[in-house]
Amino acid sequence: MDENDALAIAISNLKGAKTKALIPTAQALRTLRNQCSSNAEVGKKVGVSREIVREFLSLLELPEEVQELLTEKRLSLEHGRKLAQLNRRQPELVPVVAKASTDLHAHEVRELVELVLREPDVPVNESLARLQASRSVHTREYHVVAILGEEEFRTLERAARRLKLAPDELTSKIVREWLAENV
Repeated sequence: MDENDALAIAISNLKGAKTKALIPTAQALRTLRNQCSSNAEVGKKVGVSREIVREFLSLLELPEEVQELLTEKRLSLEHGRKLAQLNRRQPELVPVVAKASTDLHAHEVRELVELVLREPDVPVNESLARLQASRSVHTREYHVVAILGEEEFRTLERAARRLKLAPDELTSKIVREWLAENV
């Protein structure tokens, strides 16, 4: 691949494309990097930051089977970033974590990699089970805006102080009690 081909591939995949061809882009950036003095210089040529260049180049350090998952779009750039982080510290675990990651969102992969790095003696499947168990415990929180006049808000503040609560905590308590009684 020459510099013009590399520029064309990199620019077409880095600008405007929502679903990027990750490995061809990384290969194009590597070609450019071989001709430039720094990631910053490559980034300037293609219109991205040096960090983006570094992230793409790190994908090429991943095992071939993981690169295939990236090529097949079964893993995203964010997945690849976290797997590259794991690759620097625990390379033997990367293929196992990558396969487990194909059904996970990027934030879940981040949590899984952090668990694996924090507790390297725990098998990946056990770390994945812990992650999935913690996912089922999450509750959603909704925020409601109450439009109060100044006097009403001052009354709410005084009542909250008497009960040793914050005004938002008292408001939540009032709404929960009202719902329990009326719905």
